Amino acid sequence: MLRDSAGDSLSGGAVTWTSSDPSVAVVDSTGLVTAVAPGTATITAVSEEHSGSGLITVVRPGAGPWPNEPAGFRVIGDNPFTALNGDGWSLIDNVSGLVTLGTDPQAPLSPPGVVQYVYPIGFSGGGGPGAEERDLPGLRQVFVGVWWKPSNPWQGHPSNVNKIEFLFPSGGGDIYLGMYGPPGGAYELRVLPQFPNLASDWLVPNVNRVPVTLGQWHRIEWLLIYNTTTDPPNGIVRWWLDGKLIGDYFNVQFPNGPLSVYKLSAIWGGVGSAKTEVDYYWYDHVHISGR
Repeated sequence: MLRDSAGDSLSGGAVTWTSSDPSVAVVDSTGLVTAVAPGTATITAVSEEHSGSGLITVVRPGAGPWPNEPAGFRVIGDNPFTALNGDGWSLIDNVSGLVTLGTDPQAPLSPPGVVQYVYPIGFSGGGGPGAEERDLPGLRQVFVGVWWKPSNPWQGHPSNVNKIEFLFPSGGGDIYLGMYGPPGGAYELRVLPQFPNLASDWLVPNVNRVPVTLGQWHRIEWLLIYNTTTDPPNGIVRWWLDGKLIGDYFNVQFPNGPLSVYKLSAIWGGVGSAKTEVDYYWYDHVHISGR
């Protein structure tokens, strides 16, 4: 999509795409880049005497920033949090200004820019500071990679639920990944499907039980693949923490409608209760791919 200097979309105008090294990566007339072999290449777009380019690196499967991303998935969104809006992302529900851009030179993937979610004293359970949202093109297979850090200390919600991210299908309901555990910890990552007229049971760690370390950056990877049969259902939900497979389910029933929205929505709880300390979530990067 063509944009002007203010970031607004422009209609019309042909774009010509080229790769500096087709032996590493090729690009088609729509801008879709396909990896060929490990290496680096510069992808350039030219329109009406204006051009822009970006360097890409092709790595072997399992060697990139998201080692469990399936081969062949198309990148849908990639957000290093240098801005709160743009490139398909929107900041929503930030009524009190609790979601802001920050800096962290120790951010693991795209320093120094991070996005900060703050929970002030008195913050009520059942809500979040705000959310970064991105529309999805009706995906039935999706991979999400997130670099995330909870503050230390962290006041857990009495419901044991501290949400991190959501995916929403077009027909309603949601599925979310959260930090689960009693208010004082220990905490682990769990997934909860909440689809209309379908069972809603916790998907708990069934491969490795790896606790979340407060005050530390963690790489979360999450894969969902819709079921192709319902008798029995064969949908897949997998998630990893810092490269270790935590949960692996292959009997999940998904709804008919594909996944249409992603939200970095850090809801605290549960309902009820209130924060008695100032807590934070930080996100360094979000990467979404699928088909």
